[in-house]
Amino acid sequence: MNQFYQSPINSYFKNNKDCITGLIIGLLVLLMIFRQSIGLPLLFIYLIAIGGLVKPRKEYLVIAVLLILKIIIITIICKNNLQDINEPNLKEWFRRIIINIILLFMIFIRLRPSIKKGFYYFCMVLGMLDLICNIYAHIHGVSWTGVPFDKRLGDWIGRSGGLFGHTFYSINISLTALFSALLLKNRYLVPLLLLSAANLILSGSQRGLLALAVIIILYTFFYWRVKTTYIYLASAAIVAAVFLGVANIAAHYPELIVHNERIFLWSHGYEALISSWQHVSNYLRINPEVFIAHSSNLMKSQIYLNTSLFFFNAESYYLSEAVNYGLLVSLLSIIVFFRIYKINSKYNDALLKLTSSKNEEIPATLSPQANPIWVALLLSLFIFLDGFYGYLIGATFLTFFYAMVCFADRDALR
Repeated sequence: MNQFYQSPINSYFKNNKDCITGLIIGLLVLLMIFRQSIGLPLLFIYLIAIGGLVKPRKEYLVIAVLLILKIIIITIICKNNLQDINEPNLKEWFRRIIINIILLFMIFIRLRPSIKKGFYYFCMVLGMLDLICNIYAHIHGVSWTGVPFDKRLGDWIGRSGGLFGHTFYSINISLTALFSALLLKNRYLVPLLLLSAANLILSGSQRGLLALAVIIILYTFFYWRVKTTYIYLASAAIVAAVFLGVANIAAHYPELIVHNERIFLWSHGYEALISSWQHVSNYLRINPEVFIAHSSNLMKSQIYLNTSLFFFNAESYYLSEAVNYGLLVSLLSIIVFFRIYKINSKYNDALLKLTSSKNEEIPATLSPQANPIWVALLLSLFIFLDGFYGYLIGATFLTFFYAMVCFADRDALR
């Protein structure tokens, strides 16, 4: 046999090594979703093996310090509230810090664009499988596993749940597929974007529709290069519109229990904070506390709560952290996500200066929309805003995707 002969299989794996590596990362991320204690260490070990650890720039080191501080504070608060060190309590503690651990670890990881591209292809394939499952569920009235539709009062269509049988999983998968389509930027971009958007709608949750609307608004702003001041004003208007819109629906349609419950939780969390604004525990909730509402609206509600603030879900990432751990921890989260957006904004501005300095027509490969930093800018602002009224960043899959896309460096400008 010719000594230079190479089997087609070996040749294929050699030529597509980085793409396959990205697919393996995707499979490990899926394992992390179902078995965090196994999937997360394996994912971290694999990322170190293929990419190695790097020393991040100073601006990312600041974010790393803030995340470490946040993990330490949450750990102390968990110890005081959970008290016993047993398996269920350790799982609860790990569940509360895993998002911060993923973000912290990914600051020290840099992967080649070709490996990231393989992971984005995995997200696209996963998104299309989820779409097929949603279509099947809407046609047959049950999920592919035989679970009937969960249709709440006020929902336009049933909540099909997609591949993994849960609406929020389907939303997160759809979002990663949508942003992956923007990052891959191939000739199938428009069909892939439309299919990802359709999956957000078919998931059946109004949260998916809201996410799609916000992404379209932000995309328009960045595409037309709207001034930063107007973007900030529009961002504040988006957050305010969500709160006012939900409040208006809850007031005029009391039968819509979901919206009324969301208003109750927001109000309950807000009152828990302002009722003890002068106490140190409001800013750093080290010891267990139970809040008893005083306003008549909350006391008369059928959803009235009298539980520890440590276990309170305020239907908002930042508000929940403020209630569970104190305003300091919530402020750390807001600073972290805003700083990530600002870093990408700075790099995007550098890209715009580069393209605007050229007198000749800008090639398509050099346009801002074709650069991963532009997509990172869009995703980072979207996640920052969602934290005020939602909880999308609470999902490990979307958090990992967010970190891989948004923790860019200046090398991406090349």
